[in-house]
Order: sequence, then structure tokens, then C-alpha cells
Amino acid sequence: MAGYAQQFEKHGVKLLGISYDDVASPDQGHEAFKPGAKLTYPIMPDPNRKAIKELNHGGPGLEGHA
Repeated sequence: MAGYAQQFEKHGVKLLGISYDDVASPDQGHEAFKPGAKLTYPIMPDPNRKAIKELNHGGPGLEGHA
């Protein structure tokens, strides 16, 4: 998705990543939370998967629960 960020912005769309990794533990979390990450959009931590479930995103461990 990051590769398309500029294309989305041209059309007025703002990207927001949602990760079920906890931002409080960058050593164990998503690469986007680590120092030096080169994302151009924010990542929202969702360790309880509430937002992910509300958005009906099935992802790993959520099959049949979205």
C-alpha cells in the first residue's frame, strides 16, 4: 500500500495503517514501528483488534470472527 500512497493523495485520500501489533513493544512489533521506518502515513496500533473487527478485516487469527 505504501507504494501507492502518492497516488491516493493526488485524489484526496488519506491512508491510515492499522496493525494488531502493540506500538509499546517495537522490538516485537511491526516493522513500521521501528526507528528509521519510511512510511508516509500513520500506523494506528490495535492490539485488541477492535478496529480491525469493526472494519470487517479477516486477517490472521480473525477468520470467522470479523
